[in-house]
Order: sequence, then structure tokens, then C-alpha cells
Amino acid sequence: MGYLFEDSEELYDFMDNTDFGQGIMDSVSQTLKIGVVPGGVLQGREAILVKDVVTTPADMAGKKIRTHGGLNCNNLVAALGASPLAMSFGEVYTGLQQGTVDGAYSNVQNFWYQKFYEVADSVVCLDLKTNLTAILYNQEFADSLPDDLREIWDSTLLEFNDYLRTLVAESDDFCIEQLTANCESVIVPEGDSLDEWADLCKSAWADAIAVMGYDRFAEAMSQAGKEIPAQYLQ
Repeated sequence: MGYLFEDSEELYDFMDNTDFGQGIMDSVSQTLKIGVVPGGVLQGREAILVKDVVTTPADMAGKKIRTHGGLNCNNLVAALGASPLAMSFGEVYTGLQQGTVDGAYSNVQNFWYQKFYEVADSVVCLDLKTNLTAILYNQEFADSLPDDLREIWDSTLLEFNDYLRTLVAESDDFCIEQLTANCESVIVPEGDSLDEWADLCKSAWADAIAVMGYDRFAEAMSQAGKEIPAQYLQ
């Protein structure tokens, strides 16, 4: 859900330190019979890359933006005034080059390492939503370890998780620097400018709330220390 969390650090804190976040991990663990560590945002910082310079949400009007599909993703793009268009990842470069799409919703690492900036040179770093991955492990194996080795196992998983989170943050910073040096425009909205984008994205929450249920949504917002936007209060 767009701007449910302001950044990955806020998401990590929610998953690591609230009953709601731990409950999600416990539910996955019990259902699949596996061990779960919350993980990190391994896909990188989300952004929109377009062929024309974009500085405000109004500049998104009518643009065809490639998405990877899914309710939240498509609704977010539509909320910004653009038209979501499903396209396989392998076709994105050619689609931008040939004008099949005007832009792409992905992450800064893809934009740099896949060289999308060669065919579309404006990037808006929006952190539209944060995608959490998880580290999964064989619970039966871990439970079979003696106490001293189990302690090492658990601490190593947490250290590895922290390393992944740091690595992704450093890679995002690097990619933004490279894109800034090679694109006509790279913006990272802040303050009132960011609020303008965020408010539009929050208008796309309705379908997600319907899927998860209002009571669960309200519980998550409470534990995250956030106010429910007025349009969603019940």
C-alpha cells in the first residue's frame, strides 16, 4: 500500500518490534512449517522512470506506465493519473525504446543495471511502496541443533539479515548517484512536494483494505503509530 510506511527503515521497525509484524511471520511459519526471518527490501528503492521530464504528479497524466501487475501496483499508477500497462520485464527496454510505454514502475537498481536510463531519462524516486522479502529456513533442522549451535544459527541469521538490509541501502544510493549523473532529471520529492505524491497514492488504499479487512488494517495502523486517513475512518 503506497506510503503505508515512509521508508524501509520504518517497515523494518514495524516488522521487528510490533506484535502485528511478528504475527505475520509466525503465521507464515506455522502455515508452511518453516522458519522465517522478516528479511529486507531486496528489490531496492521503488521509483518511476519516464521518457519525458516529470517533476509533479500532473506530469504523469495520460502516460502509459509499465507495471509488474497486481492490485496495489496498478492502483498506485492509476492514482497518479497514468495508465498501468502489464509487460514482461524482458520487454521493458524495447517497449520504452519503441514507445509502447512511456515509462516503467520498478526500482532504481533495475533502472541502472538494466540500462533503462538509455531509453528514458527522467526518474522520480518515490518509495511508492516497500516490498518485504523474507529469509526462510528448515525449521526441523534448526530445532534439531543443540542449544549452543542453535544460538549461533539464530544470531547468524539475524546478522545476515542486517547485512542484506545495509547492502540494499548502499546499492540504492549508488544507483541514484549513477542515474543522476546520466539522466536529464532525477528527483527525490521531499516536504510538501512529497506530500502531494503521497496523498494521491493513499487514495488507492481502498481495495487493499477491503482484502485485508478494516479491523486488521486499523490494528496495523495503531501498532505502527499512524493515523488512519479521514476517508478511511469507520
